[in-house]
Amino acid sequence: MRSGSDRYLRLIAVGVRGVDPEVPHPAEHFKARKARYRWKREIKRSGEATGETRQTLLETPCFELEVAGYLRGTMAAENVREHLLATLKHPVA
Repeated sequence: MRSGSDRYLRLIAVGVRGVDPEVPHPAEHFKARKARYRWKREIKRSGEATGETRQTLLETPCFELEVAGYLRGTMAAENVREHLLATLKHPVA
């Protein structure tokens, strides 16, 4: 997003690709729920999902979490990203 000459960024953590059709992820988002619903609906109607639906299920990330919102500029977003990666490598107990 831009406001005048300032640029604001959001940092989103995206889960691994692939939605489990049977068990929802605790942090699941709308796209994953939609893919699962479509898959279950096709299984219920015809007993088999189409190739397109299976592919969507495999390619949709299981979750998306907004880590930081409206960071002012690229440097701020990169700093938050580096801090997050360092924290994930060495979690605090």
